[in-house]
Amino acid sequence: MKTNKNLFEKRIDLKSCKINGGRLASTHTVCTSATHISNCSDTYTQTRDDNGKTIDSNMDFSCGGC
Repeated sequence: MKTNKNLFEKRIDLKSCKINGGRLASTHTVCTSATHISNCSDTYTQTRDDNGKTIDSNMDFSCGGC
């Protein structure tokens, strides 16, 4: 039986390949600040993406007394 060597050779042309070295998913940063005076407190939360753009923000204010 006659075999052809070309059938067993593996060639990869890297000239036109593109390699993706980026992230698979974006990440987020959450920043929170809080103040508390007497029985009242407020909390401000801000979520930013990788570029520093604000995605979400939330202000929570609560006052409890006796």
